Amino acid sequence: MDVKRGILIAVAFYIVTLITGIILTTIMLLSFDSPQNLQNISYISTIAITVLLTSFASVWYFKKVGIQRNLNEGLKLGLTFILVGIVLDLLQIIIALILDKNIQGMSEYYKTFTAYIPWILVLISATFIGSRGKSVEKEIIKKQKTKKRK
Repeated sequence: MDVKRGILIAVAFYIVTLITGIILTTIMLLSFDSPQNLQNISYISTIAITVLLTSFASVWYFKKVGIQRNLNEGLKLGLTFILVGIVLDLLQIIIALILDKNIQGMSEYYKTFTAYIPWILVLISATFIGSRGKSVEKEIIKKQKTKKRK
């Protein structure tokens, strides 16, 4: 695994996820009146955005020539995404504590099981993208060869 590339992409993935979450939360708060609907829509959008962004970040990581695309590399990448996310979350908590800000919302968030669903989805998505490498590449090469023969 290219650790440096994995960490840099994980940081970019974290930032994009954070910005996307802020935008979606703002839109949802403006668009929906019922808190019950907001929660359900929030969970559904979190699942969809997590899978999509993880897939894009994983494909970006595996595009570099020389990086093996297999199940183990996808699993390592998923774990890298999760570990970088945890470190960046802890960094935010430390900064909030230093600035004497209230972190009650963050601590309440991590007490619920729904906080860990995105982590599981990140791991599954990155592992899946990694495992699809050889078969997808072989299919593309086969299609290119059959086009050349025709």
